[in-house]
Amino acid sequence: MIARAFSGSPMRRSSLAPGSHDAPSRILPPRPGRPRWPARLLWVRRGDRDFAENRIRRILLPFILGWLAVFPVAVFMSAWSKTSSLSAAARYFTTGAFVESLHPGHLSFLEYLLVLYAVVYAGVTLIERLPSRILEGVNRAFRSALQSPWRPVIFAVPSFGVLCLMESGYLEDPPGFAPVPRLVLAYLVPFAFGWLLYLNRDLLPTFERRAWAHTGIAAALFAAYMLGIASPLRELGLSLNVIRAALGALILWLITFGLTGLFLRYASKIRGRKFGDTIRNSRPRLVS
Repeated sequence: MIARAFSGSPMRRSSLAPGSHDAPSRILPPRPGRPRWPARLLWVRRGDRDFAENRIRRILLPFILGWLAVFPVAVFMSAWSKTSSLSAAARYFTTGAFVESLHPGHLSFLEYLLVLYAVVYAGVTLIERLPSRILEGVNRAFRSALQSPWRPVIFAVPSFGVLCLMESGYLEDPPGFAPVPRLVLAYLVPFAFGWLLYLNRDLLPTFERRAWAHTGIAAALFAAYMLGIASPLRELGLSLNVIRAALGALILWLITFGLTGLFLRYASKIRGRKFGDTIRNSRPRLVS
């Protein structure tokens, strides 16, 4: 959905032809005075209400139902393991003590996805006011970075910056239901990457280049970290959090490009066609 939001509804296939470096301007409808950011066209296509209803059905309801199914069991088992008493675990619920432990758990990614939808929805109004030359410049810079042999390093930079905001240098678990700004920023980086990637999906074949190298380097860096590479690096005056953030961000993007490239190369047959070709030639839809 992220990328489809960026692509907009009235887009024609020709507007994203390979080599379309000025893709943002080509998919924007002519409108004097104020350019339209493509994401805004998502809601124009079916409207705010349909968009909200779809996200409620596809994201919010699964989040609520999944949490109601998992959280009570997880809390009960935790209380039982700590007290070794079924009655004590039951009292944890009957007394209302469980309220102090309310937490989204492993479903927090759905909660933060909803938060990102809200952030993007609010930001579109501001972004679409930018001059079209700025939007085109952003897209050109993205295309250039995506085709660079140093792309894992380039995209690791914003992730590194966000991870440096974490208390331990790596992505934290949310402490509760209240969204944490630094976690929202951390998720916003790959969210925006996917958004822009769909707009420039003619570059998907570039993921296949150096896919094995990216995957191998990621595995080597992870192994080195687990074997204690952080200790000698600390002797250089670097803090442990900075080392963790740098290695974590770089491994993240090496894996992203490496495994995606391997998938596109070896395991992406859909009715005899490559998955990358299918995506590049597909028409954007409102939702996934």
